[in-house]
Amino acid sequence: MADTRQDIEPLSIDKGFPVPKVRNRTTPSGATADAMEPGDSIKFSEKKDAISLVNALRYRRYPYTMRMNDDGKSWRVWRL
Repeated sequence: MADTRQDIEPLSIDKGFPVPKVRNRTTPSGATADAMEPGDSIKFSEKKDAISLVNALRYRRYPYTMRMNDDGKSWRVWRL
């Protein structure tokens, strides 16, 4: 049988200690995702910016789709 350590300080239980409020960590993409309604779309010139919005929509469990525009240089994200 393993020896137990006798030099460990016993844990104290605190009562009535308030839980801190959650910080608001909304990103610009998150604010945009919250403002979008089904059928809305946004055009992006950079794919990384489109993916940022896609990630915000995915986090909120909103249905979405992303497509490259016909010009081959820009992207569009729709909230479905």
